[in-house]
Amino acid sequence: DTKYKIQNTKVIYGGSVDGKNVADFVKYRDVDGVLVGSASLKLKEVVEIIKKVG
Repeated sequence: DTKYKIQNTKVIYGGSVDGKNVADFVKYRDVDGVLVGSASLKLKEVVEIIKKVG
């Protein structure tokens, strides 16, 4: 926010992201991406995440 002179900061959420909840995180204007943890080890989850954010 401009109050703190932060104007071009990217926000990447890095919690428990999977195919079921990824859309809930990326719907916010201030969230620029997600870091996928253990769900990245499961092909089905990765495909689901890509479908929902792509």
